[in-house]
Amino acid sequence: MTKNILCLIISLFWVVYAQAQTPPLSEGMDITLRNTLQDPGEPEVPYSGLFGLADDAFDEFATLSNTVSEFPTALAQTGTPFGDISGLYDIDFTENSIEFTALPDETDPFWTNVFGVFPAGKFDRYYFTFAEPHNIVSGASNYVSVNLIVESPTVIVVEISEGYDLNPGISFFISLNMAEELTNEEKARAFNEGLINGDASVIKWIRNDYLQHNLGVPTGKAPIAGFYGGQPTGITVDIHRSFEVGDYVFAQTTLGGTWGAFFGSNTDNILYEVWRFEDGFAVEHWDNIVPVIDDMDGTTQTDGVTTPAIDLELTDANNALLEEMSQTLFIEGDWTNVSSYFDLDNYVQHSVGAGPDGAFLASLAGQTGLSFYDDIKFIHTLGNFGLVMSQGPDITGQDPDGVYAYYDLFRIDNGLIVEHWDAIQLIPPQEQWAHNNGKWGDDAFCDEGFYYDSGECLANPGDGEIAREGALYAATTCPVDGNEIYSWYSVPDNQLVAQLIGNPYYSPAKLGTYYVVVNDPDSNCTQTFAPRTITSLDGCCELDD
Repeated sequence: MTKNILCLIISLFWVVYAQAQTPPLSEGMDITLRNTLQDPGEPEVPYSGLFGLADDAFDEFATLSNTVSEFPTALAQTGTPFGDISGLYDIDFTENSIEFTALPDETDPFWTNVFGVFPAGKFDRYYFTFAEPHNIVSGASNYVSVNLIVESPTVIVVEISEGYDLNPGISFFISLNMAEELTNEEKARAFNEGLINGDASVIKWIRNDYLQHNLGVPTGKAPIAGFYGGQPTGITVDIHRSFEVGDYVFAQTTLGGTWGAFFGSNTDNILYEVWRFEDGFAVEHWDNIVPVIDDMDGTTQTDGVTTPAIDLELTDANNALLEEMSQTLFIEGDWTNVSSYFDLDNYVQHSVGAGPDGAFLASLAGQTGLSFYDDIKFIHTLGNFGLVMSQGPDITGQDPDGVYAYYDLFRIDNGLIVEHWDAIQLIPPQEQWAHNNGKWGDDAFCDEGFYYDSGECLANPGDGEIAREGALYAATTCPVDGNEIYSWYSVPDNQLVAQLIGNPYYSPAKLGTYYVVVNDPDSNCTQTFAPRTITSLDGCCELDD
């Protein structure tokens, strides 16, 4: 009896284990392939539509095999107005991967017409529909212009886009990922740990529209992929502290070994990094990078108490402490009650040149008008650790005219700050930035006539027309979040008669002609609405068409 029960338990274990290890795809699954094309500024159309045929006319069918290519001549057709068309790709599936290999050579009479680099706005998409649900949650390609989209439980899309160089012999590989239990913090740590061996698999957790705030690295996923070459790098990685708060992850890391030569700093560096995640993918990144310096005061820039964070139930209270402390001391410069925020008797200081303890802070007690920063940008707190990200003038004596980014990491115990680490970095002039996203996001910029939106500079919208909904109404196509400014002017004297925040309605007190200029301060989007004349105030603002 006992033996039978034991066998049953073992059998159930293996059933559960097998289910937990279900691969992304299963051999024997039926697959339908449909290809679509999209040129810049044009709608997406099926491959068959180019020949005036039904959407499903060129659909292809196969059964997944780990040993035989499923679509050895994908997109091949016979009897078209262009004659017989050879296959464009050999598309080979396994349970864990998809591989595309281009088939035509430079003499092919049809496909040579599409050889070359894809411009912005051009897409070549391959829709794979499975007869039963797959187990794919994401995919990672070795080619940055290739993206895997999980569209539904039975459909995935391989999307080829801007920068792809279609030429004879090109191939790319997509690894398919099944459901995983990694937290965003574990993924963020993997980004740095992956530098050791150039592990390109980590970029599967970075979205293509990744917003970069390191001002020396271009925005997007492609520049990040360049850090992971698939070979051991000689870089050493030591992650000292990290924590995850909502969609944000912070990490404090020392990069050594060959990092200095690779990065061009010729020294080991300490990174303070913050990532923002959406749906398990990193979509935005901030950092400060400083050299490792030994100021011989008995503490280093990274030693001391490490994470994981404790006192998680005090997260809100400790965050409030950091907010109040930062505003009172760092912004307003009122150090009258410094001991209300810092445990000066037990304080451990890791900031270079500031001593090992609370003596420097104690020397500021009672002073007023001694502010350090101009603006607090972000505060991220988990339990007893909190990061304050700020901007302000030089407090280091290195560049009196410079503007600096300050990352201050604090440890809190019993309602007081007991330990501090920091990274201070000069913000370079705007003309040296590698992108328009800014150091923080609220300092993003575009050239005159353009506005910033999600990593792109877009042309300001054209003139609008004032409508009437009881009052005059300006329906702007600029981004709207409630803080846009509506400036109403009278004609012909161009006098400002009203300025409203977040309110697109205006009711003039007298007859006349008016126009409005709308500005969104976040994106700097500006839209002008052409003048309209009021001929009667009956019903509030009847308009003369």
